[in-house]
Amino acid sequence: WNATNTFLDSLMKASHQVGMPISSQPLEVKYLRRDKGVEELFRSWRESQKELQIVLVIVDGKGENSRYDEVKHVGDTVIGVPTQCVQARNVKKNQLTTLTNLCLKINAKLGGTNSIISPSLRSSYIPYIIFVKYSASKGWFRV
Repeated sequence: WNATNTFLDSLMKASHQVGMPISSQPLEVKYLRRDKGVEELFRSWRESQKELQIVLVIVDGKGENSRYDEVKHVGDTVIGVPTQCVQARNVKKNQLTTLTNLCLKINAKLGGTNSIISPSLRSSYIPYIIFVKYSASKGWFRV
């Protein structure tokens, strides 16, 4: 519990440093038991918090016993709330590089812009797309 609170405080500070301030503490910090469903929890949050923007989930990892796949499927696909997972070992380490990378990921998932090309470096040409077809059996490319 203490490591989680320290991590959340550090995340808020890092968010200010990268210019995308997280302005308040999380609405709720919940520990999910193995026998509880992710979908049930996410649905209750969606109903009670109409302005829910993202769910940050601390997972044990991405292995077989992790809830990572379930969290991603339920949040991003079933309920329609963006999710950001962070591994428990990274929460315990609480490193600035991890925190700033996490901020950039959250910003992108919420529709923010992390970087732009300087106007002086932009091309004045009209952008276009080239479609290339490759045939492995014939060994040729076609534009």
